[in-house]
Amino acid sequence: MQKKFKLTDETMIFDGRTLHRIEALIAFGNVLAGDKGGWVESEKNLSHYGLAWVFDNGQVFDNGQVFGSGRVSGNGQVGGNGRVSGVLKTTAISIFGLSYDVTIIDESMQIGCESHTFPEWDAFTDRDILTMDGKTALTFWRAHKSGLMAIIAAERSS
Repeated sequence: MQKKFKLTDETMIFDGRTLHRIEALIAFGNVLAGDKGGWVESEKNLSHYGLAWVFDNGQVFDNGQVFGSGRVSGNGQVGGNGRVSGVLKTTAISIFGLSYDVTIIDESMQIGCESHTFPEWDAFTDRDILTMDGKTALTFWRAHKSGLMAIIAAERSS
């Protein structure tokens, strides 16, 4: 994975949290390499994929996430479990007939009622999956993870 931004040494304290200004490492959308962005608590708050970006004095913290073509700008704030996304694709990939329905769009995949970003799905441990829906979820994930992640990789390369 090529990173599209880095956390700079420029920081600010917001509500007891240390936020870092971001800087673009590559050009994408209307962002140029070297452009300074807004503020994030950690890299988990902003996807390295897609056109997502935090502009101006926008702030993303806690478990807040910006992905797809989502944007936070002005003095906008995304925190808690807030998620900001925009649609990059005109159609979703939907898979029916398995133990759980699957929908893949933007930078996220929904399996049953669980929706997470691709990196989150890829990083989930067996224990994480068990907490979602017990052994049924774990059996499903073990059987279909490699195929689903291959579909995502193919979509990203097209």
